[in-house]
Amino acid sequence: MTCSAPTDGIDDSIRVSASVSGDVLGPALKNLKNLIRMPHGCGEQVMITFVPNLLINEYLTVTNQMTPELLGVIKGYLENAYQKMLSFRHTDGSFSAFGKKDTFGSTWLTAYVAKYFRAAQSVIDIDELVIAEALEFLKSKQNKGGSFREDGIVLHENLQSETSGGVAFTAFVALGIQDNLELYPEYKDNVDNAVNYIMENCQTCDLYSLALATYLLHRTDNHNKGIFIEKLMANKTKQSEYIYWKNQPPTKETSSIDIEITSYALLTINLISELYDDGFKILHWLVSQQNFKGGFISTQDTVVALQAITKFASKFSTEEANLSVDIQPEFGENVHAAINQNNRLTTQTYFLDKKVRMINVVTKGKGYAVVQLSCNYHQEDCYVNQGFNLSMSFGNDSCDNKLIFNVCASYSSNEPYSNMIVVKIDFPSGFIFDFDTKLANEIQKLEETAGGSSVNVYMNSLSVNNTCFNLTALRMMQVYNEATSNIEILDFYDTNKRAAIFYKTPSNLPKCYDRSETALPPVEKFTTMETLLTTPTTPITSTSYIPSLPSVPSSSPNFNDYYDLSDESRASPLYSEDNSFAYSSNSDEELSNPTYESKFSSELSEAESSDNEISSENEPGGDYSVPIYGPIDEVSSV
Repeated sequence: MTCSAPTDGIDDSIRVSASVSGDVLGPALKNLKNLIRMPHGCGEQVMITFVPNLLINEYLTVTNQMTPELLGVIKGYLENAYQKMLSFRHTDGSFSAFGKKDTFGSTWLTAYVAKYFRAAQSVIDIDELVIAEALEFLKSKQNKGGSFREDGIVLHENLQSETSGGVAFTAFVALGIQDNLELYPEYKDNVDNAVNYIMENCQTCDLYSLALATYLLHRTDNHNKGIFIEKLMANKTKQSEYIYWKNQPPTKETSSIDIEITSYALLTINLISELYDDGFKILHWLVSQQNFKGGFISTQDTVVALQAITKFASKFSTEEANLSVDIQPEFGENVHAAINQNNRLTTQTYFLDKKVRMINVVTKGKGYAVVQLSCNYHQEDCYVNQGFNLSMSFGNDSCDNKLIFNVCASYSSNEPYSNMIVVKIDFPSGFIFDFDTKLANEIQKLEETAGGSSVNVYMNSLSVNNTCFNLTALRMMQVYNEATSNIEILDFYDTNKRAAIFYKTPSNLPKCYDRSETALPPVEKFTTMETLLTTPTTPITSTSYIPSLPSVPSSSPNFNDYYDLSDESRASPLYSEDNSFAYSSNSDEELSNPTYESKFSSELSEAESSDNEISSENEPGGDYSVPIYGPIDEVSSV
């Protein structure tokens, strides 16, 4: 087993580790809430918390590995995600990426929700009316010929595009209805009509559509299913102990579409006992594509791959485990790991010499083990821009304490439009997003992270024409030795398409106002916490420094309709009516769907009642910060 690291990596940044788990889902179990490194700001992304937890619950139950503690954790995640998902529901029973901000509900997302809400009813309470109205909405979107149409925003271009006659999309929606036929048999005609449409229009369809169509035909036990599985297997790629599928034209790197196609193939083979031998080779390839957290590239490939893995692996994971694993690295001492029934779900991680690039693995005993060798490293400005053009300039009104970002992006691929895109903007050290910024119409949602020091901007899609928007950031503290910041754009469903730029704050910006009126404290390198705590600072009263509350119309009192202030891993800023602010560490559940009034009456008073605390970590050559603003609960140095 090998891993690679570039020769131009940052010195001392390489970390090499080997991990061992006694179950194919070991890495995913360790990271139930963070399987992929992606923002979670829209409806479909909420489901990346919901669906994997549901699949893992089913897998652990079938394989008799569920514990009361783990069941409690899984149910908590499911209930929280379910409540969040309801905020993206329309009055006609449909769901969309940004809820009522979207004009129409999404046929695709509604089918997705109907499928997995039905499965979740065995674990948590799901309102039956929610599923019933979703199915009725889907029925209304079926055309006379049997295909389904999308009147809402196209989020997943590969699935929702018309390039293959809508075969993949029709199959996906039909699968969502199929999973509800036991309670709603009246929708069987809708599924049958969809199958007939697929039979007529998938004679020369693309590989992605073929994989979805083949799975649907096997789920419905259609008499033509054998023809479709033969076509699918004829297009497989066989490499040593692996079997997988590559979308056409193939890319150098594995794409999220490759993972989806291969996953649908495994779901189909799971229903065909004579192909189990091939199924193991497909399973091994999928496991080899997992990231260190147990997820994959995007939300959809993670969901479909975990579904395929759990369905197939549950057939053989009931066997008792008693296995020893010896890891023999090319440098350093050997590592021994023991796997038994008590620890098979635990991922055991061992850090190796940073020079290691190859290990040998020797196993003895009975059971199943997943061994991963990881080489983690950092590179400077290592981005290869692909699929997007991205640029940024500072607006003319920028000054030393206020930066106006003019960000422009366009799509540069063969398709006319991209999938949903996310622009991640990291502001310079000491700056945070100005919540008074008026958002451009092209922005569907803005999600702040890390206390406002970075934001995620969501847009439905991009075309070949430039789309531009402005954002403002305000200086909250002086920072010594500012580091480089970056702006990144990515296609949410095809993360091989991405671009990034790196920048620093210009040194020649004009002053925002006369410094003599409200002088800033000098930037110093504090060496002790006592010095930091006892050094007086001058509160800033200028509105150039203190962000004010964004205006929210009385007809829409939900603050989250405008800005998503929830941040699962860090503190979130809370603003009072007098524009002072504090930081409070709140759980995701506490911040989900707060109303305008309750957010400021309860959480702010709690923050103000706690003792103020300032923390600072000073390291040679690092950033040094001086807080310069009003009431504060917690401040961390940059």
